[in-house]
Order: sequence, then structure tokens, then C-alpha cells
Amino acid sequence: MNNSCSLYLMTKVTSVRLQIHKVHEIGKFVNPVCREALLALRKKNPAFKDFMNLKTGGHDYYSGLGSADLWQFANDNGVDVVTIASLPDEKSQLSALRWVMRGLSETEAVHKVKVDTEVKKNR
Repeated sequence: MNNSCSLYLMTKVTSVRLQIHKVHEIGKFVNPVCREALLALRKKNPAFKDFMNLKTGGHDYYSGLGSADLWQFANDNGVDVVTIASLPDEKSQLSALRWVMRGLSETEAVHKVKVDTEVKKNR
């Protein structure tokens, strides 16, 4: 199989995987610890500390996705990219997109990234 055909197949497989769940549903590839934390977060009005304690539970499927896959997911699923783009840099934006894929709303994902940034600054 030549490289262009292989790349096409990989792209098709990736795009199918990215559409396995709807936006704001908890992603199918979320680690169990993260899934439980997301469910608990939905049952209350989360505070700074709740977002600070929200962790992935280790490397998950979404951690390994690159920029192209994340933006493709956003475009294919109607993610509010204006909210995501409010973050100051691409690294933060990609992190927020990963949190959207895990199950947070766009606003919650941006807040999560801002909380993480604040915590890192104060260490």
C-alpha cells in the first residue's frame, strides 16, 4: 500500500473514531477515574476546586490526538470554536478541545484550562 493510500485510510479511521459520541456526552475513551469525576461535576454547580481536582486519570485516547484531529472533531460536531479560541494560545485551545471531547461544555472546558493555568502559575 502506498503512503497516500495509507494516510487516507488512517484519516478515515480517525474521523470515524472522533464521531463515536456526541459533544457534551462523556467520551467513550475516558479513563474510569475521569468518568466518575465528570459525572460528579454534572451533579452540582462546580467551583474552582472542583475544576482543579478534575484530572484525566492518566494518559487517555484524547491525550494523544493532535491539532488536526481535534479541530476536525470541533468542525464536525458543532463545537463553539469562538469560545475555545478565546484562550490565548494553541496549546490551551487544544487542551480545551480535549476536555470537550471528554464531556465538558465549551465554557466548562475553557474554565478548566484557565484553572489549570492559574494553579501552575502559583506553584
